[in-house]
Amino acid sequence: MPGETLNLTLYWLPEARTARPLSFYVQVFGPAFPGDAPIEVAKLDSYPGRGLLRSDTWAPGTLYADTYRLRLASLPPAMAPFVPRLKIGWRDNATDAEILPTTQAGAPLEAVILQGGAVIADRTQQQNEPLAIFSGAIALHQAEVRRGDDALEVRLRWEALVDLQEDFTVFVHLVEPGTTAPALATGDGVPRWGWWPTHAWVPGHVFEDLYFVPVTDALRQGSYEILLGFYRPADFTRLPVQPSPYPDSYLLHIR
Repeated sequence: MPGETLNLTLYWLPEARTARPLSFYVQVFGPAFPGDAPIEVAKLDSYPGRGLLRSDTWAPGTLYADTYRLRLASLPPAMAPFVPRLKIGWRDNATDAEILPTTQAGAPLEAVILQGGAVIADRTQQQNEPLAIFSGAIALHQAEVRRGDDALEVRLRWEALVDLQEDFTVFVHLVEPGTTAPALATGDGVPRWGWWPTHAWVPGHVFEDLYFVPVTDALRQGSYEILLGFYRPADFTRLPVQPSPYPDSYLLHIR
């Protein structure tokens, strides 16, 4: 929840003892509007163990656990839910130089960025009967289409009914009425612009999601429908849905 804390444990495994104490930093990022740069929501600059686990005293091959509580910035509740992205790096404060990361084989890396944890806004409300249920696991509570200048905005409200433990991609396809293919335009993506994959969803938590389906001048003139649902990115198999005129797609009329 924005304004509260994120519990973080880092595990350091030194290959050698450093010549002098090194410090590290963690930057925690959350989502911005699609296309914008991520927003920093928390930051930590410290020596390991808050100075009690100096890197120049580490024993090579020993695993060190380093635990912190990071306070999240006070951000709009609409920013959540999301899985934080953490950028982690090391510095030599004696020279004010950042230590560049490499792979285990020695190849240079631009940055070390990890994903983990969850930030969830407390916006759970009593819901009406869902519009549809996918594979008995995901409920669709709301689906609306708004016409923009160059895209359709498809606003959805989801709820996980079970612990999903798997990542699905949402498909949003513009089709001619009464057909399922071909898709004239698509807005597929991982929920909440890639920041809230389904494996992280919390059963009972309801949240809003947004997709954009680009439309050309020619598509603005006709009559169309939206088909939406979930598929496995590995093999594109779709989750079944009920009720719907189609076995694996929820039909959304454009008004």
